Parts: sequence; C-alpha cells; structure tokens
Amino acid sequence: MYTHGNSITTIQGCIQTCRDNSKPIAVLASADECYCGDDDIDYQQYGEAVPGEMINEYAFYGTLQCSGDTGTDPYIQGCGGDYQLDVYDTTIGACGGQYTDDSGYIYSPNFSGKYPRDQNCTWTITVEDNHIIQLSILMVKISTGDYLDIRDGDDVTASQITWTNVTVYSTGNILWLQFYSDSDVSTDLGFALTYQATIGACGGQYTGDCGYIYSPNFPGKYPRDQDCIWTITVENNHIIQLSILMIMISTGDYLDIRDGDDVTAQRITWTSMTVYSSGNVLWLQFHSNSDMNTDLGFALTYQGKC
Repeated sequence: MYTHGNSITTIQGCIQTCRDNSKPIAVLASADECYCGDDDIDYQQYGEAVPGEMINEYAFYGTLQCSGDTGTDPYIQGCGGDYQLDVYDTTIGACGGQYTDDSGYIYSPNFSGKYPRDQNCTWTITVEDNHIIQLSILMVKISTGDYLDIRDGDDVTASQITWTNVTVYSTGNILWLQFYSDSDVSTDLGFALTYQATIGACGGQYTGDCGYIYSPNFPGKYPRDQDCIWTITVENNHIIQLSILMIMISTGDYLDIRDGDDVTAQRITWTSMTVYSSGNVLWLQFHSNSDMNTDLGFALTYQGKC
C-alpha cells in the first residue's frame, strides 16, 4: 500500500483518489491520511467503515473526524485514528459496473456524498441460471429530472420494472440498471441498493414474456406463516399460459390464482397442469399456516401468448 499524502481529508476524496489511480482499496488513518492498495488483504482484516460513524469518543482508540469534514454529530465522517484504519472498497460509488456475485451492493456515484452532475451510468447484475434477483432500496434521494431505470433483462430494450415498493424481482437471472443525472440541476445523495440471488422469493411482480415462480425457500421446504402475492403482466392483447412443474402443499395451505390484478378477480381452478388467463394479468397468492408442518411447495412457469 502507499500514501497520497495528507491533503486528502474526506472519505469521498480518498476513495476518488484511489479510484483515479486504479486501486481497489482505500484506507483512511489519523484523520487526514489516505492510502491506496492493490489487494483486499486490509479490507478483509479490518472490514468496511460505516460512513458517518464514530467508533467511540476516544481520540487515540477510535475513528477521528476527517480534518476536511465540517459536519456535526450524527453526520460526522470518520477518517481513521492513530490505532484505527477505515478501509473502503473503491468500486462502491463507481459509475457503472458488472456484478456476478450472488449478492452485493450498488451505490450512486460518489456515495456517500452527493452524486455529480451529468452522469450516465449502467450496471448489469448476472446471477446463476435458474435464479432470479431480489433488488431492494436501502435509500434513495434523486433530484427532479434525474432518474434510476431498472430493466428486467440485459439492456435498455428489456421490460421496465416499476418501483411500487422497496423490493422488486427480476423474472430471469439478469437485471440492467441505468442512472442518469442532468447537467444543469442540483444533485442529491443518490441511492443505495442491495441485491440477492434467490430461487424462491415471497411475492413479486413479473413483467417479462416468460418466467418461473417458486414457493419461498424452494427447493427447500417453504416456511410457516407466509402470505405471498405475485402479479404477472404481459403485453396487451396477450394472454398468460401458467403451468405447474411440481406442487406439494400441506393441508390447510393454499395457492390461489385469480384471472386479473387482485383478489377480487375470478378464481381460476386447477383442472389440469396448465391454465390460461382471459387477459394479460394474473394474480397469485400463496398462504401457509403458522401451526402446520410445511412441504416442498411449488414450481410454476408462465408464458405470454398472442
């Protein structure tokens, strides 16, 4: 590791300096010292500091306030201490990237500071085949005119995913994200997202032409006391073919299928392994009791048809 001197006096400044020098690790010490590293030995040893966290109140055995930070508690930046190193992964807050791990975090550029103007960043998340991606918002503050676009596939032509709650799901194993900031508006703190590869989530919204839906924790037994809702929406003037690949549900638990967008729509009765909607939306609810033994659940596949 090496230092760039004592003039780097904020977390953002140190991370950006190391980023500019193609170094994956940024380390802060003694309130105003910035070091950049080529590997993650220190990152693994010390872990990642929490931006704004004071480790404790003692000057010699905790994180000191960054010499270039004018914040007051609780909005204090910690830049290491005489016996404390604060270590950061510089890919956090980068403008775009490719993620292939089973889980991870995606931050707006320059996070935890305000994102810059005139940004156009794209990320792709790719997990194992036969898995889907659970994407959750930890925080988001974006100025008017700027946007975060989420696509259910590998590029901008894939179906757009609308944020109706803090967690959304892909229908396949790839998500594409784009963040755009205007050049002539004030910026804000941006966003922090987390993702997780899963094969059986409790509920979700599906907008792709085809996909799979699994019971929670599939292929393991589903948990007790679940109440999960999925909606499937395909193109207008299309219907949905829904097929059972397997189903094993305990007595008292149920999978309810409705021919529309909520529980008030007409119930579809399973008379065969494949059923069809009359329109372009299906609503599914899975319920498991809190006092029953569970089973392996279900695996479904759907496809939009003209």
